[in-house]
Parts: sequence; structure tokens; C-alpha cells
Amino acid sequence: MKVKYLVNLIVLGIIATSLGGFLLKQPALASEDALPNNRTIQIYAHLLKDASEEEVNDYFQGEDDATLIIADKSGGYLSTLTNDVHSYSEVRDENGDLIERVSFDDETVATTIAEVKEYLQEQRQK
Repeated sequence: MKVKYLVNLIVLGIIATSLGGFLLKQPALASEDALPNNRTIQIYAHLLKDASEEEVNDYFQGEDDATLIIADKSGGYLSTLTNDVHSYSEVRDENGDLIERVSFDDETVATTIAEVKEYLQEQRQK
């Protein structure tokens, strides 16, 4: 039991360190101090920083702007069919052990497509 707990902590630590390293290695944005405390917006601020409004709209084509999303570092995202803030997703390792649980009610992780678009629009206007 203790070994499994330690292994889970180590795996979680590696993921947290990797994600932190990923975010730290991102090129500085012109308004880095204004970057919101939201992982999804931070990811899209980096991945779509040079995209036009049309390209951003195409990226989220077929989704309502009110849709809650959680982005992964590659630019993909999770959404709920019902926008239920109590929904969550789990990341598990190859053994089925829980690595991370992300919830749509966590404002540091989830946001709406409209909020992503609004932030990107503000950045293009600067």
C-alpha cells in the first residue's frame, strides 16, 4: 500500500513538474503579467497567439461559445455535453492509477470558449 502510494506521488510529481516546465518554457507574451490564472486560457494564449479571429473561430467550429472546455497542452480540449460544472475527467496511467482529476467547476482549469476568444481578441488589439 505504501509503495503504491509513493509511486502515485512520484508520478503526480513528474507530471506536475513537466507541466510546470512546459509553461515556463513558453515564449513570453507581450502582456505576460496580464495572463489569467487559468490553464486552458494559458495554453491557447500560447498555441493561438498568432491566429486571426477567423482562424480562432475555425478552431472552435461547431462548438457553442458558452461551452465549458478544459484544454490539454497539445491544444485538444474536453467539453461536457450539458455544461454540467460537476463533470470531471480523469487522467490515468497504464496501470489504471489516477494521475490527475480535472473538474469543470475548477476556474483555474476550465473556461468557456467565449472567454478564450475574448482573451485572444484582447491580445490581438494590443
